[in-house]
Amino acid sequence: MKLEEVYLKDKFATEYVIKIIKAALKDSKDILPSHFEFVDIRINDHLGLKDTTTDIVGSDTLHYFNCEINMNNTRKSQNKNFSYLCQLILRDLSPGREFDYKNILAVVQINLNAFDYFGKKKFVYTSSLLEEELNLPRTNLIKIIDIDVDILRNMDYTKVMDESDDSLEKLLYIFVCDSKDVLDKVYVGNKLMEGVIDKMAKIARDIDEYLYYNKEEFDKACLKEAEEDGYAAGYESGIKEKTYEIAKNMLEIGMPISKISKVTGLSESEIKLFQNNQ
Repeated sequence: MKLEEVYLKDKFATEYVIKIIKAALKDSKDILPSHFEFVDIRINDHLGLKDTTTDIVGSDTLHYFNCEINMNNTRKSQNKNFSYLCQLILRDLSPGREFDYKNILAVVQINLNAFDYFGKKKFVYTSSLLEEELNLPRTNLIKIIDIDVDILRNMDYTKVMDESDDSLEKLLYIFVCDSKDVLDKVYVGNKLMEGVIDKMAKIARDIDEYLYYNKEEFDKACLKEAEEDGYAAGYESGIKEKTYEIAKNMLEIGMPISKISKVTGLSESEIKLFQNNQ
């Protein structure tokens, strides 16, 4: 049984995810728990699009809530998560249907990360679309919350025990602790979390895949993707250098800049700047 199947069918999962959303948002008066439901994790019904299956998606009458578990902080994973957010905004649009744009559901993406997204040693980062100088919100349709779950790995479990049952620390500690004895101590008397732990115990393989992560394996995965990104960047840089070399040769034989632009794809201003710096 897959983790998402458990979420879709279990009352503990529904209450658990709602609590995470409320704790992440802090001001959660607009969330409507009575209307909350899990929805299809395939966020786009266009069969030609790949990688459109997210981890967990829920909604009430005002929002979509996209919960993502991210192991690697790479350009690929960042772009993928942002594409999920954009696709959810457009989810209710369909060909031939008259759509009321005033009623687009806002999207809240909660990223449960195995890393510090901005490197500022914060547990929670909240992002939205803002005007850069005035720091004024442009829209309330997008909110991204990044949570550094890895911080909890180094947190003494006795301190986690002292946190309130509705705190992110206590709700998410299960993501980094694989000791049943410790979890029993942290969540003693907490009926919700006891139910979640019991449910997760029955799908141990999915716990390993989705929740508890091995630090050494995580570091290896990060290194591999960084090497891939580095290769891609180097490849692109090499192509650019070769294009400049071709443009240089064309300039030397007196070919017009307009023609060089058409052949190489470089802009005329780019070629002129290159010409002046020779």
